[in-house]
Amino acid sequence: MSSTAAVSLAPMLSCEGASGTVPPMRDQAPVEGYLDRASYAPGDPVVMHVHALQGSFSYSVFRLGQDQQSLAIVENLRGIRRVYPHRAFAVGAGWTPSCTFNLPGDWPSGLYVVKLKSTPHDAPEKAFHMPFVPSMAAG
Repeated sequence: MSSTAAVSLAPMLSCEGASGTVPPMRDQAPVEGYLDRASYAPGDPVVMHVHALQGSFSYSVFRLGQDQQSLAIVENLRGIRRVYPHRAFAVGAGWTPSCTFNLPGDWPSGLYVVKLKSTPHDAPEKAFHMPFVPSMAAG
């Protein structure tokens, strides 16, 4: 059994009737973001929306599994600090795109992740992961 630290969601969420107000979303994470979709066909643009507290970020793309390896690494991109709209967790953040890459046609099906870091040398636990799945090419 692995040991993981419990994360409190209290600073980010509220339950109806608990206090009557929703606390503001915090933007203090070094880097985080979201993709525009969860699934992409070969050749589709994968659009990233990134919050970079320190003004820059790096990303790498991995296929998860037994032979996990980096398929792409892009370092030292210009990033911006984003504002979290009220209830962003429910209605979306609405951030403008930060960067895009086209999904290669030769990547096999599976679960992939874009790993964001505020610097290329950040510790693994400081990375932010954005999962996606490539759909099969029409055939």
